[in-house]
Amino acid sequence: MNGTKETPIEFEKFHNIVDGLPRSSTNFHRGTNPSDGKELWEVPIASENDLDDAVEAARKAFKTWSKTKWEDRQEIIKNIAKEFMKYEAEMGKLVMLEGGKPKFLPPGVLQALNGDDKLGPLMTEHPGINMITFTGSTPTGKRVMASCAKTLKRVTLELGGNSAAIICPDVDVNKVAPKVALAAFFNSGQICVASKRLYVHKDIYADMLAAVKKVVEGWKTAPAVEEGTMLGPVQNKMQHAIVKDFFEDCASQGYDFALQGEVGKGEGFVVQPAIIDNPPDDSRIVREEQFGPIVPMLQWEDEDEVIARVNDTTTGLGGAVYCADLDRAQRLASRIEAGNIWINSNEKPLPNAFFSGWKESGIGGESGRLGLYNYMNTQVTHLYKADVAKL
Repeated sequence: MNGTKETPIEFEKFHNIVDGLPRSSTNFHRGTNPSDGKELWEVPIASENDLDDAVEAARKAFKTWSKTKWEDRQEIIKNIAKEFMKYEAEMGKLVMLEGGKPKFLPPGVLQALNGDDKLGPLMTEHPGINMITFTGSTPTGKRVMASCAKTLKRVTLELGGNSAAIICPDVDVNKVAPKVALAAFFNSGQICVASKRLYVHKDIYADMLAAVKKVVEGWKTAPAVEEGTMLGPVQNKMQHAIVKDFFEDCASQGYDFALQGEVGKGEGFVVQPAIIDNPPDDSRIVREEQFGPIVPMLQWEDEDEVIARVNDTTTGLGGAVYCADLDRAQRLASRIEAGNIWINSNEKPLPNAFFSGWKESGIGGESGRLGLYNYMNTQVTHLYKADVAKL
């Protein structure tokens, strides 16, 4: 523990945290349970004054925290993780409900502000904030970067992607199909590096389509709190509408639903998964990021041709190659224009590996040694010992 007086925080109530203390607000909004559409708890909206106080507290705390030995900081982070695990069941339940500490850090080291659309620009333009890291859509990321330019603060952006998986003809279909299905549909497709385009060699296309379909049909798609659920709901109303629009567009264009799928008609945002069978390359379902449980599966025959199709996108966050011939797999992987590539595995980012996007999928990166460098300032000191005697 840090030796400071602890302020108990109600576990079932949201607060802003400023200088180590819970703070409420005069304005609130509510999250929505994506399983049934019902409103969740009140969330306080931080004011400009809250932000100013948080920045002031953070800058004050940094003076001492930055001098704390890294071994001591490492131990604090480990202790926080251990404490979180004591509430594993409760945390899991909260995450399922909103799709969303015991105190070890000194006051001011960590601030937590909930906000509305006004808070973001206040943060990106605040002269007391030296760096912004943002995870979200590419259009919003561009606005964040433009706003940060007003104070020339550094920025790290982890933005959208339209990751592709290439499946070669030498794979064992029955072994690879579960990996491909998981890569495409895990968390109902709501993962930034999920496989959003599945390119399968024509020689095994029919078998792979049938195998992936069988895997997904064996999963339960339902509200997350129901026992045995594999795929839960889409996280919010806006994204549910986007996914619904993809379903309607594919239907209106006459594309073949190899796995029919269905957008729930109830109050929640549950969507039954769908696979679109070999749609045109210029279709919306291929060109745009779905971020939901509807993906296209497409045929390929020639390596150069499939690489050109995979790279024909403005984003470059992730990609995957499934191939028994590892030399061929690495050759294909090296040609994919994306920051993170997995070979013979569904996407599994690691905390010790740098994670970044190419093209409009972001700038800078996180995790690993390189990720830590993004949060550091470089200083070069020139010391001329030979000149000391002349002073």
